[in-house]
Amino acid sequence: MGSLLAEHLTPGAHWSWVFIKGGRTISEVGVLHGQGDAHLHTQLSLQALSNPAIDSTLENSRWSYCEAVGGMGELCDEYNPSLLPIPEAPHLDNTAMDMLSKVPVIITAGNRQQYLYYTITSLLAAHGSNKSNILVVVGNKPHLTLRLLDLLSLKYVSLPLKGNRNLHLFNYYRWVFLLVSQKFAHAPAAIFLDEDVEVSKDFFSYMSQTLGLLYNDPTLYCSNGFSASTGTHRFTDETMIRRGSVQVEWGYAITMEFIHEILSKWKLNETNTLLYDYHIYLNIRRDRECLFPEQSRTRHYGMGINTVTDLMERHNFNSNLVQRAPIRLQNVNKLEINQWRSDLSMEIRGATPIVKNPCDGDFFPKEPLNSSYVFYYRLDRSADGKTPDNYQYFHPNNCLGLWASSEQGHHEGVTIVRFAKGASLYLVGAPYSSYSYLKPFHIPLWDVDTITDKEFSKMQKTTIHKMDIRNSNTTTEEVLQKFVTVKW
Repeated sequence: MGSLLAEHLTPGAHWSWVFIKGGRTISEVGVLHGQGDAHLHTQLSLQALSNPAIDSTLENSRWSYCEAVGGMGELCDEYNPSLLPIPEAPHLDNTAMDMLSKVPVIITAGNRQQYLYYTITSLLAAHGSNKSNILVVVGNKPHLTLRLLDLLSLKYVSLPLKGNRNLHLFNYYRWVFLLVSQKFAHAPAAIFLDEDVEVSKDFFSYMSQTLGLLYNDPTLYCSNGFSASTGTHRFTDETMIRRGSVQVEWGYAITMEFIHEILSKWKLNETNTLLYDYHIYLNIRRDRECLFPEQSRTRHYGMGINTVTDLMERHNFNSNLVQRAPIRLQNVNKLEINQWRSDLSMEIRGATPIVKNPCDGDFFPKEPLNSSYVFYYRLDRSADGKTPDNYQYFHPNNCLGLWASSEQGHHEGVTIVRFAKGASLYLVGAPYSSYSYLKPFHIPLWDVDTITDKEFSKMQKTTIHKMDIRNSNTTTEEVLQKFVTVKW
């Protein structure tokens, strides 16, 4: 976009850039090494906001708000502003709408109005959305956030935040659950979204089809809109859903019964600094699993306290949302635990074993159509006794472009990958997995701890493993030379 410094920025660099969209750089400064702040002073002559013809109280409120906040996109577009009130989305069938009518939708929010507006508009565009069911729970009382919610005619309440950074978030979510349990005591479940989660148009359709199973299967504790099977360059079927050990993620439903369980085990004065969702996963859910789609119905796009930037860019930004709606899910009736275990055992038993380094370029068969494959690898129980060994889980999953930064997404030690239409790969971690008994005696167990140096070197050279930022060795002299040679 015209930046002189962007391609040279190093990990930890501080950078400021003022530019005209579609035009030229006005000023730019960067500190590439060390801890110094980047200071930049630029004087700009801004145009006065030329309001469109105002003929209503609502439009007066819009342009008053727009004078106070920047970066609001079409809400404050002077020439083609978005419609207010936001138009109603298409309804789903009567059964789905009845199922959803009993379930409140909770948006947790702070002072990031740009994020919140984008999330709300995507949510209200989803088929089956019901504005009267939405409640925004705002941390503290950020004035501009409340003005935005008034402008959009959305219901909201505010909760005080206490503590620093992650601790105040940890406590905030407990207060959110307490509020929901009191305000919606008779609801069977609640759907939760953060202010920085984009929603597919099929989000409510997906939820309406999975809520019944969530209510009736005691081995489940949530239904996620986000896909735990998200991976780079992997085939996904938007009509399929799975179940597995995963925390509540971006856009999820949990029952009111489980909310009460959370509150009974999450003490008011608790100072735990785990992320609240991981705390629920590790300490409250026990062995229960979540439902999740093969292709995601939500995308986490925001940057915040707990965001790991490179993981965000590699996985969340690259995940494809389902674009059409409504979609009829295929296999909901097969996700009840006994049926799921029976079908999965049969699939693994009939799959063709693969015995290779998962980082090999030819690991996947060249003609995989309508075939199933299985890869057995060593996977022990971690020191806490509750989860699989992170290091052993990481390597095969990372090689295959899957989410590997934690052990989540598996079902009892089995991770499922679709690498082409009709072709599935089952990664079975033994001895952790309850499906380990299916491994034929003559098939070796791939073990990252026993592979040769040559094989391990292959893994390090695989592009999916290259976590280093390419500018880590950039020097100030190289950047200065760029400034000398650039044509202004």
